[in-house]
Amino acid sequence: MNERELVMIRIQKRDEYLLKKIGEYGILNNRTIDKIYGGAVQYPVRRRKKLADEKYIVKNNKYCSLGANGRRYLEEELGMENIREVASGKYIRTRIGKVAEILMAIEKMYYTYPSWKLKNRDIVSERKDKYYGEIISKTSGKSYFIYNLGKIDSTKYVSRAISLKKRYIQEVRQEIMNKASNGKMERVILLAEDKTVMALYNESLMSLNVKEQLIIPWQEAGFNLIGKIGSENIEEKVVRYLYKDYDDPDWAYADYTTSDGQVVVLVTNDGEKIVKVKQSEIINRYNRTNKFKLIVVCLESQYVKFEKEFKEFSNVRIRTVPDGIL
Repeated sequence: MNERELVMIRIQKRDEYLLKKIGEYGILNNRTIDKIYGGAVQYPVRRRKKLADEKYIVKNNKYCSLGANGRRYLEEELGMENIREVASGKYIRTRIGKVAEILMAIEKMYYTYPSWKLKNRDIVSERKDKYYGEIISKTSGKSYFIYNLGKIDSTKYVSRAISLKKRYIQEVRQEIMNKASNGKMERVILLAEDKTVMALYNESLMSLNVKEQLIIPWQEAGFNLIGKIGSENIEEKVVRYLYKDYDDPDWAYADYTTSDGQVVVLVTNDGEKIVKVKQSEIINRYNRTNKFKLIVVCLESQYVKFEKEFKEFSNVRIRTVPDGIL
């Protein structure tokens, strides 16, 4: 027996979690793995190499999948069945890596169901559905379907990339509206990977006939916000910071009634609420009763965005709360 065969590795708690998640999703990207091992810069790199050397994982500069010893560990030590295999295509690996990245980031607050566990493989249209998965809050029981709007990848053919992205956004919207009309979706979270895509989505914002249409950036702060949405009543927490007394809303799309008027909390950047506020202001432009005075509440960091959003509507007042409230 040579020296190489004598090398052993002790599987630690985080290693075991990593192997279980690779077995569950089929593949993890390196960003997700870095989060598993904490904030240290070099430790995740060294640990990946050690696990790869011992054939627990197979790694490259973007992803990790299961190695022979990793599969054996899951089957024999943990009794894991239905270990997932993933095709080698770039698109599918990128997609699954991102599905795992978002769902694993919020799994403490939600029950998470990746898309392949939900889609009916016998129905062609469902196999082509674009959602990443469904999450159900462990606190409120609310269900959200997650979509990733992506980013603008091309730097050479930007105009064409933007045109394609607009088409993709429209396809996502149509899918959501179709499922909402059949009662299959009530709430959605749309993640944008860069500011350009976020702006493209917002410039043509429309109601999708769902209860919530949350438009959130694909970044750590966005993932944290999704976690808060699943574990707290953000609307009440925010309104309680500003008002001592508040009651149920008089307007269907407001969150609360206060002495100032109807409060609409937009901390979660809910597109449905934004559209309804604008529609209400157009209809009630000259109605100055308290019932139609709308108070938009947002984070301090969102003030400029919503000031631009509602600049045409003088009857909309914007109040802010500190970002740290969340």
